Amino acid sequence: MIKDIDYEKDMAESPNREMIFEAEERFKTMIQNVNGYIYSVQYEEGHVVSSYHSPQCFNLTGYTREEYAADPGLWAKMIHKDDRERVFIFFSTLENHPESNEIEHRIIDKSGKLKWVVNSFSLKFDSENRLSRMDGFIYDVTAHKNAEAALNEQNSFLQNLIDTIINPIFYKDINGVYTGCNRAFEDFLGKKKSEIIGKTIFDLSSPNFAEIYHQKDLQLFKQNGAQAYTTKVKRGDGSVRDIVFNKAAYSTAEGVAGLVGVMLDITEIKEAESNLSQALHRLQELELIINKGSAVVFSWKAQEDWPVEFVSANIVQFGYSVEELLSGKVAYLNLIHPEDRSRVLDEIESFKSAGISEFYQNYRLMNSIGDYRWVDAHTWIKYNDKGVLTNYQGLIIDVTRRKKAELQLQDSESRYRTLAENSYDLIFELDQEAKVLYVSPNLHELLGYSVYEMLMRDIKEFIHKNDLPEVARTLRKEEGRLVVRFRHKEGDYMWFESAGKRYRTSKGEIRGVIVSRDVTERKSMEQRLIHTEKLIAIGEMAGMIAHEFRNSLTSIKMILQLKSEEAKLTPGEKKSFGIAINSIYHMESVIQRMLNYANPGSLEFKNLELNTLVTECIPFIEMQAAKKQIHLQVHLDEKLPQMLLNPVTIKDAVINLVLNATQAFEKNPLAERKLINVKTHFVEADRVLEDMAFSVKTEYFRSKHRTEGRQEIIISEGTECALLEVSDNAGGIDDEHLARVFDPFFTTKEKGTGLGLPIVKRTVNSHGGVVIVESTPGAGTIFKLYIPVVTK
Repeated sequence: MIKDIDYEKDMAESPNREMIFEAEERFKTMIQNVNGYIYSVQYEEGHVVSSYHSPQCFNLTGYTREEYAADPGLWAKMIHKDDRERVFIFFSTLENHPESNEIEHRIIDKSGKLKWVVNSFSLKFDSENRLSRMDGFIYDVTAHKNAEAALNEQNSFLQNLIDTIINPIFYKDINGVYTGCNRAFEDFLGKKKSEIIGKTIFDLSSPNFAEIYHQKDLQLFKQNGAQAYTTKVKRGDGSVRDIVFNKAAYSTAEGVAGLVGVMLDITEIKEAESNLSQALHRLQELELIINKGSAVVFSWKAQEDWPVEFVSANIVQFGYSVEELLSGKVAYLNLIHPEDRSRVLDEIESFKSAGISEFYQNYRLMNSIGDYRWVDAHTWIKYNDKGVLTNYQGLIIDVTRRKKAELQLQDSESRYRTLAENSYDLIFELDQEAKVLYVSPNLHELLGYSVYEMLMRDIKEFIHKNDLPEVARTLRKEEGRLVVRFRHKEGDYMWFESAGKRYRTSKGEIRGVIVSRDVTERKSMEQRLIHTEKLIAIGEMAGMIAHEFRNSLTSIKMILQLKSEEAKLTPGEKKSFGIAINSIYHMESVIQRMLNYANPGSLEFKNLELNTLVTECIPFIEMQAAKKQIHLQVHLDEKLPQMLLNPVTIKDAVINLVLNATQAFEKNPLAERKLINVKTHFVEADRVLEDMAFSVKTEYFRSKHRTEGRQEIIISEGTECALLEVSDNAGGIDDEHLARVFDPFFTTKEKGTGLGLPIVKRTVNSHGGVVIVESTPGAGTIFKLYIPVVTK
């Protein structure tokens, strides 16, 4: 059975027991106040026979000294299951490696809480070189481990962010030597990373180009700020490109350390946007900070310069021996860095004045060779029975590595801010629910919102509803690209090309980084280009037809008219001439319609009533409907006010829609009751209505847009409108054809021109209006013409 070491009995039998008791009491008082505890284990023939655990073991592990004595395997049980095998192997091989005297691992304390500890110990061997005693000190390093995890998480975020940027990026030190770059930069130079890192611009470019770039770098280092300029750059393939450089210097505690640069190719920027590399890889690895500092126990007298009264043996990590410090030749206060000394003293005086007897400090401590190490000091003030200050007792831990990590973190954050604040792109960080955790400062410039208006809101709230299904699919992927519309604060939608990538934090949380570039102007230009090409085709075709056939048709029509007036013609012959003349009139009408569509000219608008124009069309459309046994119903809203209208084009639109409906019944001749409804209403738009307008020429109606040249008509919610509806029950239009009903020359009729509905759309657009078509296959179709009420 293992017994606890009876130090009290041993000391009582010692001839110098009074001195031993005094030293013991002082040692116990000091040990009880440190963030760890001391232990001692006695061995005989390789087996544990007794052990001692200081009372502080309860604060660290939750177990009492009695529980340790009762259960010899208690400490082994506390070791985390993932560390247990490593720890057992370490201790089982100590006799072969006596120089090993420290191990770091995890434990689970009595309450179930996970803690990181460092076990520092020394070994004693008997005359036969067998282990006879192990003396050690176990202390808590959980806080340092948590700090290390936070640093790794920040580095992970930065790495994923850099990997998402689609522009060439490079880093140089103060001497102009490349220290890092991304894949886009490698592609641009046509060189591998190994051929770039460690080289200067003079190694990678021609002397003339290199000297220009070098002088710019020197200028930036001198002004220590940001720099933007345009210059010529030769690619690896030999082509010379116009490049915008955005560069900024970054600094460390010692001053300017280097620069980071972002390149934007403006030679073929619109084409280059779709060809840039999806994933950029930052190749410079950040150093992982491992906090393995050991704790040293101190007690110094509250006298001038703080002479050392006690220090633990592991002071050797600072290069000192215990005897050297206890000799009085080296006072503790003189070891503190001169720049920190006054602050440390002032802080202690403040703590004492406030009645605080336990406190934490951070300062630099000199080692034996004159170097300074950063330490965290946990100090307790000791008073005697009369309330007089006698000693400072404490635990110091070397945190120099942590300090270096903090400086590296500041450097990383500075580099990240430089990239984000000088980027042309919009940068987001999202959580697993797509809520915005971070957005770059240029949000206001691009979309009009402040950063705080978007933080912690679902990003899908700002995306066009028609793009949401594709966005949802992309968010479920590890990485992806897509083009979506973001809502501007003013209500318009802007197109953004976006690239995103998911990653996990050290806590397992899923995050996403998205980089989005404004391509609104590009999308608008694509729409205008498509429409312009159609109009050019129509114009060329119409011009050709007019040139080739119009004069010939006029001559033929005159001849037929003269022949039809001859008296000798029989009634049958006159009828045939009449049919021929009417066919020529129809051909001239088709030619004129094509010319009008291609070049509509300016329209004249007057204050008129829409109901009046519809009423003037009724006799003609009733006659057309009656010919095909179609019942026509007309309902006109008397509340419609006068508004600016072009009477000719509005009446043509009404007639075109009704004729289109009558022709639709040709595919459904067996309908039980053929019905066409024509209705007008005075309404307020119940939602935002949008339409991509054909080119129109009018001084009264203008498209609502934010970018010059964008031809998108938007009717805001609540706008007063005249609504003209033409519906039928002719069987509807299938989805494939419905999407093309307004395309010029698209028709499913044998004798159709494909210009009727495009002319209707042009007419409504020219009035600032929007056309909506709804159709149910097997039922019918309804055309809704929303025209804003505008008067002179």
